[in-house]
Amino acid sequence: MVLDRHLGLPTGDSGLLALQEYGWIDLGFRLAQPYWGQGLATEAAGAWVRAAFDHFHIDRLTPFVHPENVASIRVLEKLGFHAERRDTIMGTNSIVFSLGANDGESDSRFRRMSLDWTQGDLHEGLRCFHSGAFFEAHEHWESVWLTAQEPEKTFLQGLIQVAASFHHFQRGNYAGTLSLLRSALRRLDAYPEAFAGVAVAPLRATIRLWLGALETPSRSPLPPLPQLQIDSTR
Repeated sequence: MVLDRHLGLPTGDSGLLALQEYGWIDLGFRLAQPYWGQGLATEAAGAWVRAAFDHFHIDRLTPFVHPENVASIRVLEKLGFHAERRDTIMGTNSIVFSLGANDGESDSRFRRMSLDWTQGDLHEGLRCFHSGAFFEAHEHWESVWLTAQEPEKTFLQGLIQVAASFHHFQRGNYAGTLSLLRSALRRLDAYPEAFAGVAVAPLRATIRLWLGALETPSRSPLPPLPQLQIDSTR
């Protein structure tokens, strides 16, 4: 079961399942619809991948997905799974994916990446963020977050939650905006005023302004949308 770490409420389930009939280990994940689009499925599935290889010493994971389940296919691709074939699994037309414990050794997505905001997914995410394309920013940064190490990983998660929160705001989901901004601020509060080339202090100040405005709906006008200040000399 996947729980909301702050509210303690169930949001879905995820785990490993031995399919004796096929002789492989399946990776499953599903979330209730209110929790879609926040990167939670990728986070949960990624945690199980690490547990499977690092703690349970499983050699290979073989999940299967219905061809129309684009979101789940996207999660598996982000985690490095490769589509092997189409097959009928448990009576259902499926795409069979696979990832081995050693597959990532020569795969660049498994190497530690520096936070270089001038190129790649960090740069594209920054461009999208500043143009108001918050969902796309969230997608680009999540690709980097998947392979990051601490303390950069939690920092990136905070930025991803900021992007996701304003995506919810654009869709009129103010409760979701508040929840994600609070969670992002909890993460970002653990970092110094500047970290990994980002000016953290002004971002935190902007988040607090938005929290105050959303918690007091009569207050107007709303603060300006946040901008990430990047140290270009870093």
